[in-house]
Amino acid sequence: MNSKSLELRRTGRILLDQELWCLGKDIESGNSLIHFGCERISPPRNLKTLPSIYVWQQADVTVLLRGFGVGFANRLGSIFINRYSFIPALVSSPAMWRRVWRIEDLELPPTSRSRASIGLKWQLAAESCRWMAIYEQWIAATRRQHYRLQLLREREQAKLPSLGTANVAKVWKQLATACDQHALHWQAR
Repeated sequence: MNSKSLELRRTGRILLDQELWCLGKDIESGNSLIHFGCERISPPRNLKTLPSIYVWQQADVTVLLRGFGVGFANRLGSIFINRYSFIPALVSSPAMWRRVWRIEDLELPPTSRSRASIGLKWQLAAESCRWMAIYEQWIAATRRQHYRLQLLREREQAKLPSLGTANVAKVWKQLATACDQHALHWQAR
């Protein structure tokens, strides 16, 4: 694994962990996800102690937000990105996400080592990063000016890894570009 790939995964892991932590805070302070257009899905009765999941759908794009990661699907395919690894995994169908309440419930198909499937995973990861950037732009436009910066300061005070920037949308866009380049690298081989 080369240094660019390692840096992509390191940045993605920290940024995704930071984002999911911030989304939890957004839910606590007025549930911005609902206002953004996400549907809240409560867990079944036998798992009622688990947190809800949030699903955003528009046209052919579906985004699933879980405490342990993010699912993304469009007309090209579906992926799941674990919060703590930032390695996209192809999944068979976004419909199965609604049945996954714990990470151990997630059934991933065998990992394909083909250049095309690796490229596709990273292409879908880039699109998921763009969705995060759009959400962060919306947060910046609808919440008080320093809302996200205040949350990031809280995160740093809690000694949690952070990229510590007020312009989180810009960092998501940069990560999307890096994922696109990684996808092209695999598709061009």
